[in-house]
Amino acid sequence: MVDDPEDVAFLQGLVKLHSAPEKVIGPGARHFLARVNVSGCNDNRCFWVLRNDDTFDDFSGRSA
Repeated sequence: MVDDPEDVAFLQGLVKLHSAPEKVIGPGARHFLARVNVSGCNDNRCFWVLRNDDTFDDFSGRSA
């Protein structure tokens, strides 16, 4: 779980830059996590959001 306040603030800002931030956050973000995505990301570590309704999803953005 990402629990450092500066890291949480960074991830909140990152989500705002996502092409569909409302889809990522849904009913609100409870926690952010960094964990392995075993489906489709070659087992790479990804950022995940745990939403207030106990659902979760990974998110990423395009690099410039």
